Amino acid sequence: MERRNEHGFQEIGAYTLVCTGCNYPTFLQFDIGIHLPSPKIHASVEHLPESLGMLFRETGKVISSGLYNTTVLLCRKLLMNLTVQEGARENQKFPFYVDFI
Repeated sequence: MERRNEHGFQEIGAYTLVCTGCNYPTFLQFDIGIHLPSPKIHASVEHLPESLGMLFRETGKVISSGLYNTTVLLCRKLLMNLTVQEGARENQKFPFYVDFI
């Protein structure tokens, strides 16, 4: 009897599928955890200044590349900049900005 995962795919084997978002192929191999290319993050936030909007979009590209530590650093920078725009003092340590919001 073949075993299937929660997505309905066999647990052992590889698949080439077409992404419905971009119409390009994607390669999946569930038993060893491969998904190439990585899924892209397409999210937007309203009312961000353009410079911070660019930084937010950059985080989506970076996390899709599997660079999680870099993503965390970008998100921290984004949070710090947002709190300064809301009235927080500049050049403080990160916990200050977390407490501010």
